[in-house]
Amino acid sequence: TQNRPGPRNGFSPLQAIEHLALTDGMYLGFMKKADRQKFMAKKPKINWFGQAMLRSMTAKPKPMMTAPSLTPPSTLTYAEVVDHWAAQRAE
Repeated sequence: TQNRPGPRNGFSPLQAIEHLALTDGMYLGFMKKADRQKFMAKKPKINWFGQAMLRSMTAKPKPMMTAPSLTPPSTLTYAEVVDHWAAQRAE
């Protein structure tokens, strides 16, 4: 049941959690490389990409393509997902 695909061939519950762990790892990697002083001195601005993201979150949901590197395998176990999530957060 935890590995059963979601509606419209979407992620299973375990795949959804693993997808979040994969994307966290990508974003945390970018954040670690960023010059924090450069960003702390500026007021946040929402660019066109941010506006598009906000619009997409308030619009009616529709299926989106996911990058292959962020698509988890369908054979995950609960323990594997929990371990990977914890490892991403521990770094």
